[in-house]
Amino acid sequence: METLEDMRKMVTDVVDAYVTRIDDVSAIIAKSYGEIDSARLDQVKIRVELQEVLAANASLRRHDFELMMGEIIAHQDSREIEVKRALQEGLEDQKHSADHLKVAITSSDLTRVQAIKRQIETSMKEIKKTIEQFQREHELLTRKLNALLDNRDSLTVPGFKNVLRQIRDDLRILAPERTVVHRAM
Repeated sequence: METLEDMRKMVTDVVDAYVTRIDDVSAIIAKSYGEIDSARLDQVKIRVELQEVLAANASLRRHDFELMMGEIIAHQDSREIEVKRALQEGLEDQKHSADHLKVAITSSDLTRVQAIKRQIETSMKEIKKTIEQFQREHELLTRKLNALLDNRDSLTVPGFKNVLRQIRDDLRILAPERTVVHRAM
């Protein structure tokens, strides 16, 4: 009987180590929030510079520029919120899963342990996919806006509108690839 108790203690220690790992993931998530915010600031700088170039080249008013960029900015804002929420929910799911895992292990419910393990793996894959999708969208937007800045001397309002249309189309194409992070348990 003592051997079974020793095994349960060892498994509980493993779960506790998993909980510690979750705390490390929490720190990484906090860092990711900072990187998302930093990427946002970079894009704001690019947009400000684009607005200034278009104001100089084509006398485009700031208000008109903001109207043209509105849909894309709104999309990026909502995606940032979505990614941050997915990260936070994923972390919470990991914490709940660790608690459920501890209970399943102490009750020797191996079927439940395997199910929780699969849920954890699925949750992490979905979070990773969400982050990668956001990164692709961010890279697309940054690349296209920087391309406009590279041609600043010949940048016109019709050219700008054409690139915005391409960005919107590209974002729509990428949208079906998005996943919804499902709450575990």
